[in-house]
Amino acid sequence: MRMSQDRIGLMAKSVVNRLLTSKAVTAHGVEAALTAQVARIIEDELSVEDRLNQDARELMRQYQRQIESGQIDYQRMFTMIKRQLAKDRGVIL
Repeated sequence: MRMSQDRIGLMAKSVVNRLLTSKAVTAHGVEAALTAQVARIIEDELSVEDRLNQDARELMRQYQRQIESGQIDYQRMFTMIKRQLAKDRGVIL
């Protein structure tokens, strides 16, 4: 799932504002640095699903003949492989 850098930045700022407002965290420095760190965490989390999708596509190449002949439904197999990869890696989708 790709998001623009602007959207990620706005999301990070919103998260930081809520955390600071609720006193769940205390900023001991520049709020912008905390916001940048949260943005990096969001980007990392989003990239996990991107990597899962890429790995699932690579595994799907093994079934290319069956997919082309109609023996295997591409979307169904892709979903099954992706779920298994997520389970194996401890990723929650």
